[in-house]
Amino acid sequence: MTLSQDVIIFDPDDSAMAAAVHRNLGERAGACQTIESLAVALKHRFNCFSGQLVIVVLKALDGGATDQIAAFKAVQPGAIIVLLAQSYGEQEYRFAERVGLNGLLPLSINADATRKSLDLIRIGGKVFSLSFDGDGASPTARGEAAARVDASRSDLTEPASSKRSLSDTEREILSCLVDGLPNKLIARQCDMTEANVKIRLRTLLRKIGAANRTQAAVWALDHLDAWEAASPVAAPADEQHAEAPRRFNASLRF
Repeated sequence: MTLSQDVIIFDPDDSAMAAAVHRNLGERAGACQTIESLAVALKHRFNCFSGQLVIVVLKALDGGATDQIAAFKAVQPGAIIVLLAQSYGEQEYRFAERVGLNGLLPLSINADATRKSLDLIRIGGKVFSLSFDGDGASPTARGEAAARVDASRSDLTEPASSKRSLSDTEREILSCLVDGLPNKLIARQCDMTEANVKIRLRTLLRKIGAANRTQAAVWALDHLDAWEAASPVAAPADEQHAEAPRRFNASLRF
C-alpha cells in the first residue's frame, strides 16, 4: 500500500528554504507530506512512494546530495521525482536526466511556472531547466525539444477567446500533439499526407503563438477543452477524443 499525499523533502527549520518552498509551491506545499531530509526519506520501505509526486528541495546539488538522490531513486523507482534547487550546473542537469528523474527546476523561477511544470510532470511529462545561475534569469532554451513554461508569456496564457478560431482539423492536430503523436501518426489520424501535416502545423503554431509543438501541447492542455466547449458544433474527431484522458509524452528542456 502506498502513501496517498504528494511528498516534499526539505529542511523545514531552514527559514530561507521554507520561504522559497512556500513562494514556489503556495498552498500545494501545505497539502504535502513533509520529510525533513533525504537521509530520512531513504529509510522508507521500498517503492512506497510509487505513483506519487515527490518534490526534493535543495540549496545545491553537490556530490553528497547527488549520491543520496541516486540512492533514493533506486529504492523508489516508481516515484515521480522532481528536484527544486537553488543552484546547480550543467553537470547536475545531466545527472538528473541520467538517473531517470522527472524534473529539475531552479527555485528562482516564478510560482506560476513552477505550477505549470509540476502539472505537466504529473501527467507524464519531463521538465528540465538549464537555468542554473540562481539569479532569477529566464531559463535558457536548449536543443530541438527546448520550450519555455513561463506564465509571463502572454501568447501561451491569455484566454482562448482572444485567439482566432481553430478549424476542426487544427483542434484534432492539437489533440494528437497532446497525445505525443509524431507527424506520421498525425497524418494517419487526420487522413492527410505527412507534408500537409507539417504545413498545417506551422500555421497552427503561428495562430496560437507557440514556438514549437511542445508549447502547442502545453497551450492545448490549458485551452483546448474550454475552446471546444464554447464551439457550437464539435467535429466527430473531437468527440472521439472527448472520453479519453489526456496524456503528455514530450519532455521539456528549458
